[in-house]
Amino acid sequence: MWTVQVTVKLKEPEAAVIMSALEVTEEFLLNQTGCKKLSDIKQLSLSELGLTHLPVALFNRLTNLEELDISDNNFTSVSPSLNLKKLTKLDCSQNQLTDIQFVAQFPKLEELYTQNNNLDASDRYIAVALCPKLQRYNKTREASLHQVVSNLRIKLRSQVKSVWEARYKSKLKTDNLTNNNFQTVLSQFMNDLRKQKLIEGKDLLKYKEFMLESVAQELMHSVQGNSHAGVSPRKRRRIEETEDEENYENTNHFSKIQPKPCILNLPDVPDYDPVHFVRCHAKDNNPSDNRTKVWKCAFEPELDNPGETTNIVATCGGDILCLLDCSTGKLMMRYKLPKEHFFTVAWTTVCSSTSSGRGSKRTNILATGGKLGIVHLIHPAQHLCYAELKGHTKYISSLLVHPEEPTWLFSKNR
Repeated sequence: MWTVQVTVKLKEPEAAVIMSALEVTEEFLLNQTGCKKLSDIKQLSLSELGLTHLPVALFNRLTNLEELDISDNNFTSVSPSLNLKKLTKLDCSQNQLTDIQFVAQFPKLEELYTQNNNLDASDRYIAVALCPKLQRYNKTREASLHQVVSNLRIKLRSQVKSVWEARYKSKLKTDNLTNNNFQTVLSQFMNDLRKQKLIEGKDLLKYKEFMLESVAQELMHSVQGNSHAGVSPRKRRRIEETEDEENYENTNHFSKIQPKPCILNLPDVPDYDPVHFVRCHAKDNNPSDNRTKVWKCAFEPELDNPGETTNIVATCGGDILCLLDCSTGKLMMRYKLPKEHFFTVAWTTVCSSTSSGRGSKRTNILATGGKLGIVHLIHPAQHLCYAELKGHTKYISSLLVHPEEPTWLFSKNR
């Protein structure tokens, strides 16, 4: 006698249709959490309910929500208007999300889980850029990635500002940058920035494009909101203080508001903007290295003009000594000594004999020292370390050349 066992299984599409019919209401949320009112809810799980969207008006009332789980649903996007200002943890894994920029509305977000969505590596960087307090993305801690994002933002700000000032600042008045033509100007500005090829490499292209547009918008918003375009920050503060005093004179005489101190005769001082950001002391060229410090820098003396300097600056940090051209931002020389940790540098100009032996010429020499207690003498023009002076038992913290005797070098250890 044969026994046949038959198993009947509900088709998955039918189950999905049934689940997607669920409507998230106030009553449902209160029953789900056991709270008496929406403002009491701090943790909420809506996992595996077949949801495709969240009711914005309802979620705007969850003013104290800190943790939200919407994993294993059918979300293709999340509304950017949920207004969950206290949210610190969000699990949106196992959905169909294609963009992560909605997390910008969660300023206190610390944990974000997005596994098994239609996202790529760029979205991870974008999330870190949008959430300054983000500590964990899926299984990864993001402390080092915040520094990487910050470095790119600083670099792009300088480059974007240069393009704006060179091509737009003189042509476009601040008053003309209204809400109506903001997007038009932004589009033109972005096209111009792309032509400048500020983005290097094709890896993480989505993230780099996002950062470029974000920095461009940031600049344009600052210009749009600045009623004193073209005025230095210091002078702008003086103007604002003067306006405050004038406004005070027109108010009720019984008002207790006191005018701000006003300085009208302060001389103008130049405003400086960074031009180049060079990372050349990172350990093993690791872009995430934020521990290696640059301990000292010194500009190269001008051979023909004593007391003046060139555009070349020597920097020391870690096991690396660098020579940088400040006018171009290029690395001219890199001296690396494993197991050393350079703490100090000093330039001197000495006279050396010519190759013919019939005269002498002035030559710049660079001295450096550090953890090993050894003074290294480097000939930058020849790209070599030609001497090592040993005499210290502890690390060298300072080097100083006699102002009148360029061959006298003083060194100090701890």
